[in-house]
Amino acid sequence: MNLSAPQPTSFDFNFNAFGIPVRVSAYFWIMAGLIGYTFAQGGNGIADPRVFGLTVVVIFLSILIHELGHAVLMRWYGFSPSITLYHLGGLAHYDGGFNPHGASYRRAGNSTWAQIAISFAGPLAGFLFAGATVLILVGAGFLSGRPPLAWDILFGGGEVLGDATSGVRSLVWIILFINIWWGVFNLLPVYPLDGGQIARELFLWLTPYNGLRYSLFASIGFAILAAMFCMSLHQTFLVIMFAIMAMGNYQQLSGGNSFGGRPW
Repeated sequence: MNLSAPQPTSFDFNFNAFGIPVRVSAYFWIMAGLIGYTFAQGGNGIADPRVFGLTVVVIFLSILIHELGHAVLMRWYGFSPSITLYHLGGLAHYDGGFNPHGASYRRAGNSTWAQIAISFAGPLAGFLFAGATVLILVGAGFLSGRPPLAWDILFGGGEVLGDATSGVRSLVWIILFINIWWGVFNLLPVYPLDGGQIARELFLWLTPYNGLRYSLFASIGFAILAAMFCMSLHQTFLVIMFAIMAMGNYQQLSGGNSFGGRPW
């Protein structure tokens, strides 16, 4: 099972963000459209086209910001990063991959703590985007009294956002939901999520010889638990996602994949 990005096609959208090459696979828009349709479903079963459009745009910006968090730190450590957005989210990677047995491991960017920092930079970028959204709302006067936490806006509904229009409410809720909850989701210790990357680095630091194998065992266990929890919530899409990740980890544990790179 391959969790890597699809091969480039003529339907891909390519551009540069702050000097970093970005490729958007056509499959990305299918994924964003399916999620947007889910978000746009109203109580009457009819999708709101405005919410659908906002969701697709926010998904694109949020995943791009997340991957830029990884890529900017990669570049700071001297790597040449690039970004791919595809049906499973996004990947920030750098030329040459990760070679734990080669001399390149001695460079600063390949140290345990540098790799942990690179992994955490993605969710952190999303959290900062969510925080900036709240600060903009405060500055625009949409929030009265004390500035509420993002948690309050997520669950407080229209009362928290004061005089904001329904369009602003929808936009803010989507931004915070994606950048907070997806950020937390990404920090779960399941490979290849960012939390799984961090857990792998810690296992390799604690026990270099068996760290990779132990991290895969832990990743499979957490993926199964997460899938069971999502099943109890009737979140079929997440159940499938965790099942795919568990199977990918099992194949790596069985020697079905090489360990030639670190996808984010």
